[in-house]
Amino acid sequence: MDKVSERCENLRVLVRPSSVTERLVGKVELVYGDLCDLNSLLLCLDDIDVVIHCAALMSDKDHLPPEDFYQHNVIGTENVLKACLGKDIKRFIHVSTVGVYGATGLEPVAEDEGYGKDLSVYEGSKVEAEGVVLRYSSHYKLPVTIVRLGLLYGPDMSYGWPDVLRRMENGKMRIVGRGDAMLQLTYIDDAIRGMLMTLGNPRARGEVYNICGREVRSVKEIFAKMTDLLGVSRPRSVPYEMVYSAALLLRCVPRLLKPQSLSLLSTHRVRFFKDHRVYDISKAKEHLGYIPEIDVNEGMRMMVSEYLEQRDVA
Repeated sequence: MDKVSERCENLRVLVRPSSVTERLVGKVELVYGDLCDLNSLLLCLDDIDVVIHCAALMSDKDHLPPEDFYQHNVIGTENVLKACLGKDIKRFIHVSTVGVYGATGLEPVAEDEGYGKDLSVYEGSKVEAEGVVLRYSSHYKLPVTIVRLGLLYGPDMSYGWPDVLRRMENGKMRIVGRGDAMLQLTYIDDAIRGMLMTLGNPRARGEVYNICGREVRSVKEIFAKMTDLLGVSRPRSVPYEMVYSAALLLRCVPRLLKPQSLSLLSTHRVRFFKDHRVYDISKAKEHLGYIPEIDVNEGMRMMVSEYLEQRDVA
């Protein structure tokens, strides 16, 4: 948020009444609304010339019904676009995900590759949301740019890596299979800088960009770095086929009957340890001058350091 506010004046943030906003107070103007309520979005766009749409129901909620993802990520995105019509919007940045490609193989995937198959509910909803954005760009001539962010990491995350770090400290984290999947992590500051580079850049209008880190590391390497920084033992491995088979069986269990401990065990999550996810960022380099600055070792050090500080305070 600090890096956004450095580039944007009169920053206005849409939040829900239930949102945690302590760190935003005094830095930005807060307005209350909801993506699913079009009327609540109309007034908040008065006198706004840049919209960064980064709100979504995220993949950590993939135990929820698919219709929830459609309502928030597809209909919610269209509501924001509708609210922009008739306003003097100079750029609409839609924050998407490289997850729309699915598994990639080891060859970096470029923006024109097309969407993947066998996507998670979250990833599928982001594919549909992109379609809505491109339709409004074509039909209503809205000046849109889509940024597909890589797998984010860094300080102050509220889900994902903090849970992994806690499980590592408690000795409960496991690597499924050999952990050979190659991942292209993206430090949060690099992601924000890449998004902001589209502002005022006429070449970015109507374009799609992969905004990712510069390094590719295996899951095993990433986890080893985290545990070394935490000063704990590295996670043990469990057989891939055994865990994947269990995830397949759980598909047959009604959502309400699944034990809480197994509610997030899905085939898509298991494949995280096996599927490569590698992306081509040359288009962002050429069009925007985007060059990731934070290497994985330094980024991990900062993320784990902040996690330990927050843990000790708590």
